[in-house]
Amino acid sequence: MWPLVLICYVDMALAVAWCKLRQSAHHFRLDRVSKCTFLADEFKGKGDALIAEWENTQSHDTVSTKSLAKLDM
Repeated sequence: MWPLVLICYVDMALAVAWCKLRQSAHHFRLDRVSKCTFLADEFKGKGDALIAEWENTQSHDTVSTKSLAKLDM
């Protein structure tokens, strides 16, 4: 998986990531990840497009990460 967004709740954390196996974005509960291997594989230049695709599929439940960044200013 290629991690795109980290979402923290009071009782758990989720990683929104591009699943290379399924070729689509998925939500992964980090407390349920039992094993992880870090690879040298990179996805530079693809993150913004993958996040935009995820936001489009989640638009009814998702706040844009770009609008959140503007609030921090």
